[in-house]
Amino acid sequence: MIIDKNIPIPPARGEEGPRNEYFILFPKLDVGDSFLYPIKTTYKNAVTNLSRAKGKYAPDIKFRYKQEGDFVRVWRRK
Repeated sequence: MIIDKNIPIPPARGEEGPRNEYFILFPKLDVGDSFLYPIKTTYKNAVTNLSRAKGKYAPDIKFRYKQEGDFVRVWRRK
């Protein structure tokens, strides 16, 4: 058996920041700004993921979601 030394320990969940680069956009948007979020499974799952991230990274900001093909368009509205 070999013992490895000096292998970096990965950060614990929640310490590394958002797992999805789109979620860091929430607090950066101005009213009227938007971005496209890819739908990987279903529209409902995509909106659920966006809503959870919004609650964590931008709880006081209001957004609107609309499907555009294989994407969800996310607008900041307040």
